[in-house]
Amino acid sequence: MSNLRVEHAKSWFHDVFGSGDLDRLDEIAIAEVKIETAGRHLVGKQEFIGFLEWYRSTFTDSQWELHDIITGDGKVVIRYTGTSIYAGGWLDLPAREEPVKETGVLIFAYNRDLISKVWCELSDLEVYSDLGGLAHMKNAES
Repeated sequence: MSNLRVEHAKSWFHDVFGSGDLDRLDEIAIAEVKIETAGRHLVGKQEFIGFLEWYRSTFTDSQWELHDIITGDGKVVIRYTGTSIYAGGWLDLPAREEPVKETGVLIFAYNRDLISKVWCELSDLEVYSDLGGLAHMKNAES
């Protein structure tokens, strides 16, 4: 397994999501890169860039901690935690000036040493709940 593949996966978090560096995205991923979320949505690079712009304006000051990096079968798997400030703009939830935590696992596949596909398993429901999105469902036992 190429160390370059691991470095490209780390760069996905720190340079692409952390800094919004689209030039770096071009350097680490093929033009036809595909991103699949929770097995339901498959998007290409341009749709991902649109999402990234929305994400970085909605969740600001993101910091990424990479807990586990596992390699095998030509893939890199990273378990992570991201902390950011929610600036508003997601499902009518009001902005908050305190950190919000996201956790997840990304699996990266490669064409040579460039990222060709990313599978994302995220904690969106937990983030939504932390932002108060499930407050109407709270009961005495929760």
